[in-house]
Amino acid sequence: MALLLMDGFDHYKDRDDFNAQDNVTGNDVLVFNYLASGRFNQGQCLTMYNNGYEVFWRLPVAKSTIYAGFAYRQAAVPFSTLGQLFGLSNGITDASIECCIRINHTTGEIEAFRGEDTGTLLGSSSGFSMGLDVWRYFEVKMVLHDTAGQVLVRVNGVEWLNLTNVDTINSSSPATHVTLGSHGGNRYEHYDDFYVEDAEFYNNVQIKTYALSADGTYTDFVASSGSRWDCVNELPVNEDTDYVYGDSKGFKYSGSIVTGSVATVKGIKVVNAIRAVEAGPLGVRPFVRSGGSNYFGNVLRPGSQYTHAGKIWAVDPADSNPWTQSKLEAVEYGTEIMTTTTTTTTTTTT
Repeated sequence: MALLLMDGFDHYKDRDDFNAQDNVTGNDVLVFNYLASGRFNQGQCLTMYNNGYEVFWRLPVAKSTIYAGFAYRQAAVPFSTLGQLFGLSNGITDASIECCIRINHTTGEIEAFRGEDTGTLLGSSSGFSMGLDVWRYFEVKMVLHDTAGQVLVRVNGVEWLNLTNVDTINSSSPATHVTLGSHGGNRYEHYDDFYVEDAEFYNNVQIKTYALSADGTYTDFVASSGSRWDCVNELPVNEDTDYVYGDSKGFKYSGSIVTGSVATVKGIKVVNAIRAVEAGPLGVRPFVRSGGSNYFGNVLRPGSQYTHAGKIWAVDPADSNPWTQSKLEAVEYGTEIMTTTTTTTTTTTT
């Protein structure tokens, strides 16, 4: 069981920030401040506009079975039924999509296709109604197989579609990417609280984002002004307005958060909004400090534009037990420079 992707979309300043991630391919119709807030009137959400646009996320490991969840809201019925709501693909084009679902805005039903939304119709729900300007939580299970494939769709916990023993492979399996898309027709469509797993549904989840509220063990980075943690506590990030910076290999910065009451925690993601400000290679790695030890993610190589690079920990790496409020507030979150060029970091979030 592995939590593969998660995003609450709260920390991005704009679409350029979002598209700068090394595992994301988006487009120019992405918006992060169209609505006053995201779901539950908190943070931000991802918004798409116009016909048939999408975002592709590269999976950390190619998978034939995926469980995904996302909140979805439409501002008005699109003129077009083209475009997929969610899909699995082996690339970053519509032609690479192996299997997808969409809402048919003529019938109102959820439909599943082999290939993109103009491919082979596998089946449809009966009696579904999306509604306007209301958030609904979709969960999708897709199994890629030429005879034993499956497409299962739940909305707010209610199963609307469950196709089994169908051919869900358009060209090849396993899938390397997942995609969220828009039906378009000059209408806004909104997404929030997105996760991808390989073994189970999480049910209707909320992804909360926290900024640092105090310095931690490591303070090698220098504040642009004032205290370090106060330079990295904005959501969304304010980039070069204030920040912390370091210029030596091995420099670390860490801090802590205050979460308040939290329910069951399925995992955390430590995200550094970071960029290089000098020529030359830059390598950094996010980490958590738990139980007196440091646990590191992979080395990431941002360029001169801010990128939001992170690492997921589904459980506390110190004891392999689930995260709790006390654990989240006791752990430190940070970044380490692995090569010698100057770097600036504006926030660390989970």
